[in-house]
Amino acid sequence: MKKIIIAAIFIASGILNAQENKGVTKIEKGTWNFTTDLSVYSFNRSYDQIKNENSTFSFNITPKLNYFIGDNLSLGFGIGYNYRKNDNTDNNQNLTTQNTNTFSFNSYIKKHYFIVSNLSFFLQGEVNYQTGKTKTIFQNSSNIPTSDINTFFIGIRPGVSYFLTNRIAIQAYFGSLGYTNTTIKNGTSFKENQNRFDLNLNPSQLIFGMSYYW
Repeated sequence: MKKIIIAAIFIASGILNAQENKGVTKIEKGTWNFTTDLSVYSFNRSYDQIKNENSTFSFNITPKLNYFIGDNLSLGFGIGYNYRKNDNTDNNQNLTTQNTNTFSFNSYIKKHYFIVSNLSFFLQGEVNYQTGKTKTIFQNSSNIPTSDINTFFIGIRPGVSYFLTNRIAIQAYFGSLGYTNTTIKNGTSFKENQNRFDLNLNPSQLIFGMSYYW
């Protein structure tokens, strides 16, 4: 009797394991999904002739919640935190540092196209709004001016998603295509407005994520 019970447990475990690892070829309507996206970027450039150096570091984390309104088609919303630091050393070796902290609010629609089992290509159409502040620190000055920065983006992001199990997937975005408007205000004396439409393949646009489906 004991051997029968053990065999039954073994068989049941095998069946559950096989079901858990079967290939994913469709994400069904009514599915929920929680994703955390993460991006880290570092860049350094120097000019020996003029002794000028520039470096950039940025970090972004964005939790997102999605609901599939149709097979392979979802609507989602996310709230993220973004940090960016720029260091610039001029010809006289004076260092200027800019620290930018922003929060982002993101809504989007995403369509998956399965290439093979467990692997999908997706297109994400999104609207993204970021708001925050930039502090500029001069090496030889106690004055630290602060600017308000607001950025609006509307466009598309392509990416790929790979299912490790029926419920867990990893994903990556690469680049973006769209319109961006940025407004920078420094008190009441200065206001800069930037508008651009471009295909952005900068490495800072490489974003990785981990997703859980239920």
